[in-house]
Amino acid sequence: MSYETKELFIAKPNKNVDTATIQEGLVVLQDFYMQKSEDGLSFKKRFGLSEVVNTGHNVQGDGLYWFDSIDAFIYVINGRIYKMAQNYALTDLTGDLLVTEQLVSFVEKSYGGINYLFMANGGNVVYTNGTALTQKIASITFNVSSIVNFNSYLIINRVGTNFWYYNLEGLSPGQTPFNWNLTQNIQAESNPDAIDALTVVNNRLYIWGKRSLETWYMDASALVPFANLQTSQVKEGVLSPYSIQVINKTQQVFLDENRRVRLLSEGRILELSKEYGRDIQAINNAIDSQAFYMSLEGKSFYVMNFPEANKTYLYDIDLNIWSELGYWESGTSTYSRFRGITYGYSPRWNKHFLMDYQNGKIYTISSAYKDDNGNTINAYIETGSRTHGSNVWKRSKNLRAYIKTGVGKYNNPTSSPYIRLTHADNGSNTFSSVVNIDLGNTTSTTDDEVILMRQGGRYRSRKYRIYAPDSTDIVIFGLFEEIEYGHV
Repeated sequence: MSYETKELFIAKPNKNVDTATIQEGLVVLQDFYMQKSEDGLSFKKRFGLSEVVNTGHNVQGDGLYWFDSIDAFIYVINGRIYKMAQNYALTDLTGDLLVTEQLVSFVEKSYGGINYLFMANGGNVVYTNGTALTQKIASITFNVSSIVNFNSYLIINRVGTNFWYYNLEGLSPGQTPFNWNLTQNIQAESNPDAIDALTVVNNRLYIWGKRSLETWYMDASALVPFANLQTSQVKEGVLSPYSIQVINKTQQVFLDENRRVRLLSEGRILELSKEYGRDIQAINNAIDSQAFYMSLEGKSFYVMNFPEANKTYLYDIDLNIWSELGYWESGTSTYSRFRGITYGYSPRWNKHFLMDYQNGKIYTISSAYKDDNGNTINAYIETGSRTHGSNVWKRSKNLRAYIKTGVGKYNNPTSSPYIRLTHADNGSNTFSSVVNIDLGNTTSTTDDEVILMRQGGRYRSRKYRIYAPDSTDIVIFGLFEEIEYGHV
């Protein structure tokens, strides 16, 4: 019988493959993500991290916000508030404290010609103009976890209740953003549980509980200028308020009460997590989920952390494809979750930043970085158990791929970059010995065909793992196998 060439899970150059075809043959995409170009779809090793600030607090970072009016970042850690300048000089702005190790809700409000940044994360509401020390709003006598600006009105929730409060400055005697009249409050109409979060999207106020979601709009003709948009009620809630992220200022992604990652857009809800639905359902404590939205180098990502499960998932919003992010612990040869917990971008500096979930350090992130602050990014791909359409015995003549590598620091500077290959046959979870494949002939300008395995033996089904542990760019454009069917 003659040999046939079969694609394992991705496309040849200049050929597109639908998402379903990719998913059918893919079990794990670890520290790779998909990209689309004139060559079709390909796998690219993820961006790296480079430390720029050691905050000196060995706890998680709680917030990172680009405050454009002062051309600086505000970051929160251990309840304290700091300003970070472009040269990474730090200024401690802490007067009144926030809660420790709790992610922060930020919102800007202009008053008297000055921009102020308001912050809340389960205790005080504090504010600063970026130069003065933080002050709490003394007239707010309860704990607040969420604050938003809705058509110039500041709105907060009261922790543990289904009440929300609004600030109509100038309409009450002496009322300013720093002095609230607490009689100005509304009880959520369909939330029997406490309000966990507030968001504002497309001139609508969203009020989130664990079992329901309300949408409100401005009604200037009423005594109380807010009205509930009853026709938009969504009969489900959010499992974790820290999973809610506003995407491109028009959509929202969140983890619902049934552990499904959902997209809310113009009153319609779509499920996004079918690929990883089983994995998320298996997490014992998904209520601790935390997420951030990141737009990096032309790609838009929703990054979801599960602290107790020690897992991070990355969702490509443009291509509708999931993968996993991790941090390779070389001492134990295991993955822990990705280091980032909160994200910020400076359009003036054109730099992207993350804060660490454990040690509070601040990193810049970029595809130009080939490792995680000196630590290996041990990216890998695992295919499904492929039968190539038949359960008969088959013989593998060769396995090959189109691969492009960039210039960069390799783990061994005196050698060529390499990838590693192993496989398991016929349903077994025991993988073969790892083989290193030299990539010395690949370049940053062309994608070269690389023979990964010759004379691969007989099998009925086979799955492959391809590791990319080198500190260099790796892009995989195609993976193909020549096989002969019915071989005895």
